[in-house]
Amino acid sequence: MRASSLALVALLLPAPLAAEEYTAPRDLGCVPHAELDTEITPPELARVVRACIHAGVYENAFAVWLSFNSYALYDQQRVKDESAHMVLQDLYSWTFAGYSRDIMDEVKAAADLFRDPESRYFLEACAAMVETGQPTYRPTYMIATGMWPLKNPEDWRTVPFDGDAAWRKALSEINSCPAF
Repeated sequence: MRASSLALVALLLPAPLAAEEYTAPRDLGCVPHAELDTEITPPELARVVRACIHAGVYENAFAVWLSFNSYALYDQQRVKDESAHMVLQDLYSWTFAGYSRDIMDEVKAAADLFRDPESRYFLEACAAMVETGQPTYRPTYMIATGMWPLKNPEDWRTVPFDGDAAWRKALSEINSCPAF
């Protein structure tokens, strides 16, 4: 089994993590973007995106995708073990895997709304993320896939870490939301 396949398995099944347990992601269904909160992890957001695609709610799928991507990029900055960041590649691939060409054409059409950073749709999604705020969950989904041994329960953290600056970078610099 490839290393990336193992990382994906770690996302879908509970796995031990040093002194804590990794919690498998919840299936939340197609949650409206406006109802997201700071405790929903990227693996859960990826499931929401897929649920919205299955439901044919493509615009919401991409609004949730923007949150997924922002939370994932925030986590990359706060988890120091770079090998743990590889889990995101598997999540990105899994989120859009297995759809027909017709469905992917619909998904791509919805994605076009995000290509224009001046569009009302894009600006509303960004404003909702700013209002919701940066993640508050512990990124165990990422920590659990890292290769560095943890010496203590907080050894995963990037030190020093400025959460506000990391959130601004994830939203504005990487995902092109207006600066806040």
